[in-house]
Amino acid sequence: MGGPPGISVDSFKARFSGQVQSLDSGAYTFYVTSDDGYRLWVNNQLVIDRWYDKSATEDSTIITLSKCTKYNIKLEYYENGFTAVCILKWSGPGIVKQVIPSTQFYPVYSPPADTAKCVGSGTGLIAEYFSNTPSSAPFPAVATVTTTERTVK
Repeated sequence: MGGPPGISVDSFKARFSGQVQSLDSGAYTFYVTSDDGYRLWVNNQLVIDRWYDKSATEDSTIITLSKCTKYNIKLEYYENGFTAVCILKWSGPGIVKQVIPSTQFYPVYSPPADTAKCVGSGTGLIAEYFSNTPSSAPFPAVATVTTTERTVK
């Protein structure tokens, strides 16, 4: 992972937010691989909190989702030094472990999906990057760069 132009190589934060749309009903595993810290919320609930310096490791959590339903999702990440890594994947009913495709991400609220059509027309998540921001500092009120990211990897 590298931030967009204009973002410091180290001591930066990123916030990815929007909605993720499920396919079938059942248990989904969300995986985050990061070098340094992150927090993941799904359906407005903090499901993984690893807000500390660490080398690249993968964590996961299992959540039950309903068919073709959009859930709020937010991933906050910080990079203090060395390699910047932040990758968000999932697996679930009929889905092998993979980076979540942009078709299942929506940057802003959109109406509920037609349950007969689960593959979405999403375009990614809103990504806010905060340059020169150490992990111990709160997220600034205004991002250095705001863009839409098709995936988190």
